[in-house]
Amino acid sequence: MKRIWLILILLLASTFGRSQEYLNVILPRDGHNGLWGLTDVIEHDSNIWCVGGRYHNDTGNATCVLIRLHTNGEIDTTILLTNSVEVTITPRLVIQANEIYVLCNYKSALGVDGYTPLLIKYDLNGNELWRHFYSDPERVFVNNIMLTSDDHLILSGSIRTHPTNSFPRCFFIRKVNLDGEEIWNQTYWPSFKATSTQVIETSDGGLMISGQSQRHFTNEYQFRVIKTDELGNVIWDKDLGVDGFLNGGGTISELPDGSFICCTLYGNEDIVGSLVNPKGRVLFIDNDGNILRQQDYVFGSYTSMNQSVVIEDGTFIVRGIGKNQFNEQYVNLLKFDPMGNIIWQRPYTNLPDWPSVAYTLKKTDNNGVLFAGSTWVETDVSFQQRAWLVKTDCFGCDSLLCYYEDSTCLVYDCNEYPTSPQFTVSEPVFSAFVGTTFTFTQTETSNTTMRYWDMGDGTKHLGAESITHTYTQAGTYTVKLRSHHSACYDEYEQTVVVTQNIGESYVNDGTYKEDEVAHVGLESWQQGLKIYPNPAENELFVEFANVQGTLSIVDLLGKEVFVSVAFDGYAYLDLTNLSSGVYVLKISDGDGGFWNRQVVLK
Repeated sequence: MKRIWLILILLLASTFGRSQEYLNVILPRDGHNGLWGLTDVIEHDSNIWCVGGRYHNDTGNATCVLIRLHTNGEIDTTILLTNSVEVTITPRLVIQANEIYVLCNYKSALGVDGYTPLLIKYDLNGNELWRHFYSDPERVFVNNIMLTSDDHLILSGSIRTHPTNSFPRCFFIRKVNLDGEEIWNQTYWPSFKATSTQVIETSDGGLMISGQSQRHFTNEYQFRVIKTDELGNVIWDKDLGVDGFLNGGGTISELPDGSFICCTLYGNEDIVGSLVNPKGRVLFIDNDGNILRQQDYVFGSYTSMNQSVVIEDGTFIVRGIGKNQFNEQYVNLLKFDPMGNIIWQRPYTNLPDWPSVAYTLKKTDNNGVLFAGSTWVETDVSFQQRAWLVKTDCFGCDSLLCYYEDSTCLVYDCNEYPTSPQFTVSEPVFSAFVGTTFTFTQTETSNTTMRYWDMGDGTKHLGAESITHTYTQAGTYTVKLRSHHSACYDEYEQTVVVTQNIGESYVNDGTYKEDEVAHVGLESWQQGLKIYPNPAENELFVEFANVQGTLSIVDLLGKEVFVSVAFDGYAYLDLTNLSSGVYVLKISDGDGGFWNRQVVLK
């Protein structure tokens, strides 16, 4: 058994020292002007970089800013992406080496129809290096940026296909190099109304796109996932929402075992098409989009699951929204084990009477998280939206909510979750036109999150606990099962022997006979068949009732190595002249029926 011991140790200093490392801060705002919310955040090189929205009281416009914070949450640098007469919204960012890429939606002024995607590149001193506008095709609205393993960028969002109508909308992705030059773009038509929320790169080099789509001719929204190859070509496209409900678009992350975690929500629809009493939903799927397991969660009158980050040991942290019995909205942070069981839950409320909304979630180096958004703050004259930022440890604790002094982070011990990869093998079934078929079934699946089958002939299967596989050529095949509990896994293997090639047959009238015909003469007594000892040394005994025919022994290449002998209910075989190894005992009843059993000679 392979054991992965992932021990994350956080040695926490004094309360003051800890408050410098973990944050819960509301960023300052200058009167009616200033910062109202943060939409993305990244910790890099002893700084925290954020992008967000800034309201300009003189023009009534909202534009975006890039902010560098110190580790204690104080603002070091603020950079306006555009001036106050222009409009930029929903910024996102990535950092590659010493360069920052900010993606947003831009228009020159209020009243202009539609936004244009804008990508801006900065150095770590906040100096702008270049900016690219993408006006072709028109009517694209971007909401996500991702760095790929080959050092390119994926810009994703939705495209409005009608020049004046906001619908229909489709998923849209564009791949560019680090100079902003387009490599390719793709449009996906999952439904009449579709909005993508996230694109990730999968471990096989392809992409997965998640979002929300409306089914044709209905008002039913679905959680939609599209799998593509590395060029964005569709491999599969599936609705994964709950039928009969209004499903909210969610996000997707890949787990260490190669499966995927989807965070979404669903609920009933009111008369204006809004969600009523939604449930948060965590959905596990394999690389083919098959649902492995799912779990629903309810906290008060409203529960959503919006975004997740995956920890190295296979646990994952999810942010969402909750409402208590007084309909007060708060940001919900939860940690789950690889089976979807809650490890801890932290409700974050800046002001209990007013809603706080989170827009982003990022993992830190010590397996805590950064998340940010906006909240309402009461001033002397009014309530104002303000940006806030929280940084936690691996327990989900910040300097205000809680802390564990001199504590050790959760140790996720693989030894506590054996995956039991042992499997059974059925008796072979031979067809002259198909080959020899076996069924392989994992015997214990309680802790298994994902499984990988290697059938020994170059064929591999993913996900299923029971596999039926056909071999077309005679030979010995080693079948392996790797059974995962996320990052933890065990392996098991068995050998199967195939004695017939496809196209071979056992006949008594000159025609091919399928398995069902060929075994008719033996089905009545095969349960009582006794072959002993097995493994054998020098001799082998065979017992059965009221059947006459012949016995022979063949090697794994199908060559007869023991001369056929007649039997009538009992047979003794002297094997002293055979070498040690695996053989097949072939039983024929003389009427076209046959039966094969593997025997091992020591």
